[in-house]
Amino acid sequence: MYSTLRHFVVTGIFFLFSLNLANAQVDVLSKNSLEQIKNSHTHVIVGDLNFNQADIYLEVFKKYWTLTKGVDFIKASDLQNNLVAGDSYFSISVFTRTGTEGQYSASTYMDLWIPKEKVFKKNKEFNIYDENILARAHLSADLQTSLQVHGLTFAPVKHPNFGFDGGGHFYNWGPGMLKNYLQQLVTHLQNGKKINYDDEIEDKSELQNLKTDTLYCAQNNLIKMSKKDDKHFDPADIFKDYEFKYKVISDRELQAKIVADSAPFYYLILFRTTNSKTIYIIKASSGQIVYAKHHGMASENLKSGDLKDIYKEAM
Repeated sequence: MYSTLRHFVVTGIFFLFSLNLANAQVDVLSKNSLEQIKNSHTHVIVGDLNFNQADIYLEVFKKYWTLTKGVDFIKASDLQNNLVAGDSYFSISVFTRTGTEGQYSASTYMDLWIPKEKVFKKNKEFNIYDENILARAHLSADLQTSLQVHGLTFAPVKHPNFGFDGGGHFYNWGPGMLKNYLQQLVTHLQNGKKINYDDEIEDKSELQNLKTDTLYCAQNNLIKMSKKDDKHFDPADIFKDYEFKYKVISDRELQAKIVADSAPFYYLILFRTTNSKTIYIIKASSGQIVYAKHHGMASENLKSGDLKDIYKEAM
């Protein structure tokens, strides 16, 4: 049966490929994807139509997903009998990868896809291999979820049942982040080229604004990744070498502030995978990435040095 959490398992060289993807917020996987969806209706696959903040998520989709004729929610349990050729779909996916030497990597995405033509030519149950993925936004799952996905749990825990809101298992995810992801996807799909943000980003002209603007940071960026995943770093320690204004707020407050579409402001997010981290600074009004720096293995926590680097770039 199709699920809102699509779980892929691949091996070998794809593990290395996942490391290259870790620095991207959005990817466009197919050229001229806009041509394939511009006359479609878009359906967002959810487990329950009444999930937490569903009305706000839908409002954000309708306001910022402007490339198709309309957007609505559809229950995963209803997809099989309501799949439409030529329409486009958003859904949540998890990829787990096993390297040739037993390494593990888990990646979570919001995928944009269209059904492959073959699914309408045969009478069979629709599954993830019948999707033609055009673009995706990268999501950051919490530690326990990442470990459960690829079987490295510290204790027997039932696999989380994600709703479209992540069920509390995603960092830096909510209606505000959805807004910025959709803005990025719209921009890149309109460009009509494949996109994979491998490169580090340092927009000097935008970073200069941090000298006078407040840099916002959600509390979940300060979580100290550990087996229990329940401790936070002291903001004063993390920001001790950042001499501009900053403010740590709850993730829910940050999401609401982004959605409010008020005056432009900048926020910091820490994007974690099972083997790396990427530090982003986002301009909330447009979703523009003004800073992105990737760190490899064993660097999953936010550190004072990360903020020191940002301060130096903004000087």
